[in-house]
Amino acid sequence: MAIARATTCGVLVTEPAALRCTAMVRWQDSRLIPELARFALLPRHAALDKLGKNLARILREIGP
Repeated sequence: MAIARATTCGVLVTEPAALRCTAMVRWQDSRLIPELARFALLPRHAALDKLGKNLARILREIGP
């Protein structure tokens, strides 16, 4: 079981080593591969810079 910890923004997140992508997509040769190849735990301002412009705009409007 993953252990949750508090971040500086007060959100509980899973320990990074315990994160796993369970969403799979079927590749051209019929193999199942993870939908997300990688992820990162970033401070909010850094994460917003990596999102699409419309999603980042919405999150900036509703976020702290």
